[in-house]
Amino acid sequence: MIYVDNAATTRPTQAVIDAMLPCYREVFGNPSSLHTPGQKAAEALQKAREAVAVCLGASPKEITFTSGGSEADNQALRTAAAIGKKNGKTHILSTAFEHHAVLHTLKALEKEGFTVELLPVSPEGLITAEEVEKAIREDTCLVSVMFAQNEIGTILPIKEIGEVCRRHGVLFHTDAVQAAGHIKIDVREQNIDLLSISAHKFHGPKGVGALYARSGIRLTTLIEGGAQERSKRGGTENLPAIVGMAKALTDATEHLDENAAKVTKLRERLIEGLSKIPHSALNGDRNTRLPGTVNFCFEGIEGESLLLLLDAAGICASSTTCARCHRSGKTLSPASANSICKGGFSVMALYTETVMDHFQHPRNVGSIDDADGVGEVGNAKCGDIMKLYLKIEGDVIADAKFETFGCGSAIASSSIATEMIKGKTIDEAMRLTNREVVDALGGLPAHKLHCSVLADESIKAAIRDYYDKHGIAYDPADFPAASCAHCHEE
Repeated sequence: MIYVDNAATTRPTQAVIDAMLPCYREVFGNPSSLHTPGQKAAEALQKAREAVAVCLGASPKEITFTSGGSEADNQALRTAAAIGKKNGKTHILSTAFEHHAVLHTLKALEKEGFTVELLPVSPEGLITAEEVEKAIREDTCLVSVMFAQNEIGTILPIKEIGEVCRRHGVLFHTDAVQAAGHIKIDVREQNIDLLSISAHKFHGPKGVGALYARSGIRLTTLIEGGAQERSKRGGTENLPAIVGMAKALTDATEHLDENAAKVTKLRERLIEGLSKIPHSALNGDRNTRLPGTVNFCFEGIEGESLLLLLDAAGICASSTTCARCHRSGKTLSPASANSICKGGFSVMALYTETVMDHFQHPRNVGSIDDADGVGEVGNAKCGDIMKLYLKIEGDVIADAKFETFGCGSAIASSSIATEMIKGKTIDEAMRLTNREVVDALGGLPAHKLHCSVLADESIKAAIRDYYDKHGIAYDPADFPAASCAHCHEE
């Protein structure tokens, strides 16, 4: 199996696992306990804090351990907002392509009275310090710009933006989840006040991260409880994960240049090869990007269909929507080129053999020139479009063909539905339900059941068209509005 989804998560190294194991055995105590096992745990916790601090150019007291990058982002933003509000400043600047952990927190802050301004980014996925400076106002309390974009991998001018913020007396936060362990980070040199990281992005364990807060910044508590993390994050520390994160970040930092050079060569080879595919386009700046992140748009193919084909070939990747490629569907998402290994999550496990058979070998694809009835449902905005053609002889559906743009589930649903109605009477086809389509496929994931509904609706739309063309009376109640009719509304 070839795993190129390291932008989503990485496999912990054996060295990280080995570092964590003693925390489950010998060093198992609660770091807050005064007995010997507890103090051994407290010592391990402090060493981990010191190690993370060294990697970021910070001091240990400036590091707060969290459950991951999302919590760190939340605490950083709410801390800066609280400080700003206390000083009568409620304007927050960020960018339009931040991670949802930032964007959704900012939306919540808007409801609490803050003014949030999201700066647009260039087609190359970049923003300049000058653009940030022009947008800063007298009441700006925070600027939050990610270190490296998590989808397309572009690296932002963090040091320069930090300098701007310092000149204007504005707190500066950066979400460095995608950057940590892959490019150099020095919070002092880069003028950073608040910074978030997550271990699973650099071959550490999941469920643990850290927030750097410059000395003097009093953090807002998100989780009330005990006195852990200087009373700013209640709950017994997850020592095994914290130790694993410290080991992973230390190893990554010590071999930063070596790893970057190796991975960059793999990245360039991948970009060169993918660029030869017709109608493909690299997303993000060609050079100002993370060593191991590649994001491509392939015109004319839906993301999930591409992923299923890749997975069938033993390649694990991810997809995401992309504004640049919106008209043509989805993109091949961040593919970190720095790991080729066995295992990895397989989307194939979500689908039955019947679904995969009808996706990879669809029946009845195409159109009928002199179709007696044509029905089209769905919309590009909701991701799936089904067009069904019927040839009717007497009261029997002699032939049925389809043209579907959409995910693998949509194609499979169209394929099996046309098989199910060929040779049936119109009344029998009208009685076909999406549940029967799902059962014939051996099941669909819950988030893909709408594909079977569209297949059902396309059959009814084609029959209604047949009735209209031939002046056959019918009860409109037998043909309810399409389930995605709202997608057509402006």
